[in-house]
Amino acid sequence: MVRAKEMRVLCFALLAAGLVLVPSLSGAVDFDKNVHYFQPPSDGSGILLTYGSEPLNWLGIHYGLYADEAIGHLVYRIPDTDEEKIIFKNQTGLNALVAVGITRFLNIGMSIPFVPYREFNQEFEDFYQEYRKEKLGELEDPNPDRFKETSKSTSPEDLRVDVKGIMFNRRARCVGLALNLGITIPVGLGQNSFLSDRNTTVAPRLIVDVGRYRWNVAFNVAYKIYGKERESDFLDMRVKDEIIFGAGGKFRFLHSNELMLDSVFRTHASDFFGDANEDYGEILGAYRYIFGNYTLVAFTVGFGMGVMEGAGTPSSRYFIGVTSYEYHLGF
Repeated sequence: MVRAKEMRVLCFALLAAGLVLVPSLSGAVDFDKNVHYFQPPSDGSGILLTYGSEPLNWLGIHYGLYADEAIGHLVYRIPDTDEEKIIFKNQTGLNALVAVGITRFLNIGMSIPFVPYREFNQEFEDFYQEYRKEKLGELEDPNPDRFKETSKSTSPEDLRVDVKGIMFNRRARCVGLALNLGITIPVGLGQNSFLSDRNTTVAPRLIVDVGRYRWNVAFNVAYKIYGKERESDFLDMRVKDEIIFGAGGKFRFLHSNELMLDSVFRTHASDFFGDANEDYGEILGAYRYIFGNYTLVAFTVGFGMGVMEGAGTPSSRYFIGVTSYEYHLGF
């Protein structure tokens, strides 16, 4: 029992240290890209990250690690032409997460995605150098190895912080309601990041879930605020506020087994699903096995499929995860 309390205090201390120290690094690097490329699978409706209306209670902890292999192409569409150039082909990602219950009605958590490997297309590097000369009139790229460095980088992409307030607990009322505030902070450890936001972003989210012990269905909608509208100098993509939709479900059977379905769709708030090159959509399914009544550790394996063609949508994805498991999941 003492060890359990010590573990909770340690995790809470690490969480607090991360929230204080990591943002202080973010000003060291000026990010020059804003391309959400193959986001980790826990970025959907939150079933895999266990969003919902159930609290973790005082110093209750949820933690985990996901690994995924995203299959697909990040494509550069040459302006005013129909020609396309493949930049990256596949990506291997990791996502570490932890959440702590502050009160019966408040949870706070954070996650940090890593990208250990991307399969880089060398032919794009040659094309990009020629394109810079023609479009920008530059004779020499000040950073000619930018894409090689990115493809080999193992730096954290960004820090994602979630603060969730529970209005109604699903376990008590069958219907639950929660408000979540997601904050994305570029950590400044990977200048050519393809996941990080250029600046800190804020995304208020409304979560509604329905269900009981063995099953539940969750829906959420978020408005992600980027601040000043701008154009990325990469892929000529617009950086605008987004609306994010999520929906998913979970069914438990034979005491220790769960089946899950998750989905996420993103679109510009001012151009509602109006640009097929930038709208994002993905559906994920997963199986989870819970090891014992006392260890409360869960193993998850799943598959994802892209359902839209916007930049950053993988054609398919495979992922595994090891997480803590509580009967009153909150994050």
